[in-house]
Amino acid sequence: MTASPPEEPDDDGYADHKEKARRRQEAQSRAGRDIGVIPDIADIKRRTRCSKSLRLFCETYNPEAFPLKWSPDHIRVIERIEEAATIGALYAFAMPRGSGKSTICRMAALWSLAYWHCRYTLLIGAKGEKAEGSLDAIKMYCRFLPLFRRDFPEIAHAVA
Repeated sequence: MTASPPEEPDDDGYADHKEKARRRQEAQSRAGRDIGVIPDIADIKRRTRCSKSLRLFCETYNPEAFPLKWSPDHIRVIERIEEAATIGALYAFAMPRGSGKSTICRMAALWSLAYWHCRYTLLIGAKGEKAEGSLDAIKMYCRFLPLFRRDFPEIAHAVA
């Protein structure tokens, strides 16, 4: 009995296998990034009215979080945040616990991002958990604030 010589490795077969796997992964990746058709903006006038006013943005898109009348301190803080977002001013402010500063800052970050008031929006938390909490809250706003979802579909639809 004569032993047959070892077969040469099928280089083309392996290359074909790799190429098929690459195409399959590319298709899966593309499908995972496809968020579908973005809905139209529901109310362009409402959206535009809020573009220059953080206060109006908060009252319009998250009214349940701001049921009370604004205090003079709140108005001053909102004005400073608007300046920081639109012209790059730097301010530090302190407010008592429970006065709404975290909610205002989270809405300010969303306002700044939604209207492209600055290229990068920075929201700092005292600890990693606080920062993650703020990011989670902003994502929740995008998913569940009904008017925001309808007026900013390019953001809300992508986040959802």
